[in-house]
Amino acid sequence: MPPIDPGADLQAAMPAWEHELEDSVLIGASRATVFQALQAVRSQEMALGRWLARLRTLRAAPSDPGPFQREMHDIGWVPLVQAPEELVAAGLVGRFWQRDFGIERLESAEDFARFNRPGFAKVVFAWRLEDVAGGTRLRAITRVHTTDARAARRFGMYFHLIRLGAHLSVRSGLHAIRRRAEAATPPPRDPGLRHPLRPLGEGAEAVAMLGALVPTWPLARRWLDDLGALPDETDRHWAGDLLLERVDEAHTRAIAIDAPAQAVWPWLMQIGLGRGGFHSYELLENLAGFGVRNVERLRPDLQTLALDDEVLLVPGVPGVWVAAMAPAEHLCFRTWRDRADIERRDLPVLGTWSLYLVAVDASHCRLLLRTCKQWRRPPSLGARLLGGLLEDPLDLVMEQRLLRTVRRLSEREGGG
Repeated sequence: MPPIDPGADLQAAMPAWEHELEDSVLIGASRATVFQALQAVRSQEMALGRWLARLRTLRAAPSDPGPFQREMHDIGWVPLVQAPEELVAAGLVGRFWQRDFGIERLESAEDFARFNRPGFAKVVFAWRLEDVAGGTRLRAITRVHTTDARAARRFGMYFHLIRLGAHLSVRSGLHAIRRRAEAATPPPRDPGLRHPLRPLGEGAEAVAMLGALVPTWPLARRWLDDLGALPDETDRHWAGDLLLERVDEAHTRAIAIDAPAQAVWPWLMQIGLGRGGFHSYELLENLAGFGVRNVERLRPDLQTLALDDEVLLVPGVPGVWVAAMAPAEHLCFRTWRDRADIERRDLPVLGTWSLYLVAVDASHCRLLLRTCKQWRRPPSLGARLLGGLLEDPLDLVMEQRLLRTVRRLSEREGGG
């Protein structure tokens, strides 16, 4: 039996699932090169993943098992979807909570689809390759379906224990593939990318600001929550506010720009991971493993945002969706795709993140960045402490840098 039709999506391989993990990485190489690296990469190149696997099984890893794809086949994975340079998926059945994983060996994709014996978990693991600005986004997707309630309980407890390790193992594989692919085709330097040493100076600035803000934030936030915003700008009901039933929390940051709103708008359209970056502290973002590359020139291929488009903020998790936009006026994002997405992810808080341009005259404007939250259930004490002591000052540091960078770029290109 051949694999499922190459045009089929993962839905065909596993129509329903209870657990899902997704992670991704931006690779500065073509899809063809990334696919070749995916086929050739060896587990020895995934040092952290090998160490975690050894810790889980208490066994030494083979010295040279060959390419990782062959190693998966030897373990018992069966091919489900084969679409070269687009999507590759494999399936495995077992009792993974057992020490030896309880692998049930199958022969084909048809066997995997029909398997429903009680007491097992079915896993689909997939690599998805997508063209993005600057190269290829490689996604690693894991989905799990259990065959009965008892297996669901056992796997649920097991998954809770190994979730972090599984995430780190996948990240190890993604970075190994990226290293191999980028080494095979070193990309030419984009003239819109910044000098490689510049993020170091900016990073030092960010660390200094955080060092001053974090211990003083409970007092300083009174003056800094709405940094640069005028009273009528903080009190006004904006387009992004209307996406929520009510606004429980909001802050507005603003900056004056010596350029018309039409000159600022294209820089806002490029924002996003795998797009033009976030015009903030690139070093901090990349130390966190986000793989951000800030582009400081306007590119026609990045001027294509439309309503309901998803913009990624960090790798491997849902991003934000374009919910409202008016050229040279506002660009509003929401943190949920649709109402079904809210229930499926059981979001405790809904948020909007919006950018507004207010014309002062023909040559000047103001840029506002406004964040609003609507709590679906009261935040825990831990969430309030984390937000008040770390997340809020970090947001201020990153957002003020975004505003300053957009001002510099806009005045450089379109200032009067």
